[in-house]
Amino acid sequence: MASKSKKVISYLRARPWIELLSAIASFFYLYYYLTTISQFPDILNETVAFQTASVLVTAEGVLIALAPMMKNHLWAKAASVLVGVPAILISVITVATASFQSVQLLYISSAHIGNLFKWDAGLFGLLVEVYIIGILDIPTIVSKRAKPESSPNT
Repeated sequence: MASKSKKVISYLRARPWIELLSAIASFFYLYYYLTTISQFPDILNETVAFQTASVLVTAEGVLIALAPMMKNHLWAKAASVLVGVPAILISVITVATASFQSVQLLYISSAHIGNLFKWDAGLFGLLVEVYIIGILDIPTIVSKRAKPESSPNT
């Protein structure tokens, strides 16, 4: 148990503080974001869902477009394909459904839109977290630190 704590301490001492603070801030962001989403009402106004989902789909598109610039290509693919595409699809479904229900059916609100909006916001939060992990390149940093250094004599 002591060796694990020594590895963690040596890892933290070797890393610049900005990466550590960024990782801590991202986890606080995720906690706050998910807490905020869970407090949304089940029945949401169609206009609010339409306007907010439109902003989310724009932000998701920008993040997906910038994902290939990540150094770690595995996390770039995860951000763009595994999380980004479903997030954009849910956003488009939310925008289309909210627009249709408010204009064509003259609904003010519905529980279905509230659920879609929560999924949309949750996937956006997940996309941001995957993007942060890819930008900070945390898996590569941890794997480099876990490998034992080879001595020049061997």
